[in-house]
Amino acid sequence: MDLLTTHEMLEAIETVGRPKTFLKDTFFAGEKTFVTEEVLFDVKKGRRLMAPVVAPRVGGITVERDAFRTEKLLAPRVAPQRVMTLDDLMKRGFGEQVNSRKTPAQRQLELTAQDLTELNDSISRREEWMAAQALFEGQVTLRGRVSDTNDRYVEQQVDYGFTNKVVLSGTSMWAGADSDIVGNIRSWRQRVIKSSGVAPDTLILGEDAVTAFLNDKNLQSLLDKRRINMMEIEPRLVNDAITFLGRLPGLGVDVYAYDEWYLDDDGTEKPYVPANAAVLAKSGSGAFAYGAITQMDEDTKNFVTTEGRAVPKRWNDVDNDIKMLRLTSRPVPMPTDVDGWLVAQVVG
Repeated sequence: MDLLTTHEMLEAIETVGRPKTFLKDTFFAGEKTFVTEEVLFDVKKGRRLMAPVVAPRVGGITVERDAFRTEKLLAPRVAPQRVMTLDDLMKRGFGEQVNSRKTPAQRQLELTAQDLTELNDSISRREEWMAAQALFEGQVTLRGRVSDTNDRYVEQQVDYGFTNKVVLSGTSMWAGADSDIVGNIRSWRQRVIKSSGVAPDTLILGEDAVTAFLNDKNLQSLLDKRRINMMEIEPRLVNDAITFLGRLPGLGVDVYAYDEWYLDDDGTEKPYVPANAAVLAKSGSGAFAYGAITQMDEDTKNFVTTEGRAVPKRWNDVDNDIKMLRLTSRPVPMPTDVDGWLVAQVVG
């Protein structure tokens, strides 16, 4: 397959696997593409109005529609790129046999496929970071870099108006003397249902929260009461990053640990889920919006607008024997209801 054409690179992107994006896949699984660089998404706070009782001989009572606001946003542009030089093609690649007889042309195709996969992976990690920011911060603050360094940037913020935040303190923190993990989760679930009408079904814990959850004495006592099916703790690995910890049958909530990190823009490794935090939400309740990508086509020298999640671009610097490959995306997380999840700081 000729991976150097834009059309076939687009097809290749759809077939390659992506890195672990548990938060995005669980809470923002849907995808909606736009034909413009701007995306539109509705933000609402759910209400449960009853129909009014009407007196005799009165036709009806006018009721308001549920309030929501439509956000119009110039989708942020994510655009990692790679350079390919003669040096890359003349030397043995990673994992290639020492006495390999591959030609530079063969290495060019293999390196293009490898670069395309790695650029796509880096976009997936940025999407997962955006999903984490939306969940735990209620907003996504983006710093658009204007150079290869981090000291110059243009800041852009997407604020969802999220307010469902809880901070436990003192002995009420998990594993504290007065901790009540099941009571906390039940209370948080009721709060989300009351504010949004949606029953959350997934609880994801950070590293320290997992330790407190598994070691809590009050929780252990519930497990000993076999006749009361309050908790089912059956830890098992879903994959290298995700551990299913158990289920609260009475609440319909599955509990997970998510151990995955990313390299932040400041060069430090950070977890997607803060170590001391928990998020309780409804799975499948959100989506990602993608703005269209407009760029100049290398072959026709015309500007082309493409609708999709990620769009490749290749171009050549013939004088310097350099090939460039860029993968561009314009992603924005879209929660269905900003009251549809809750974030708690459960340990100090």
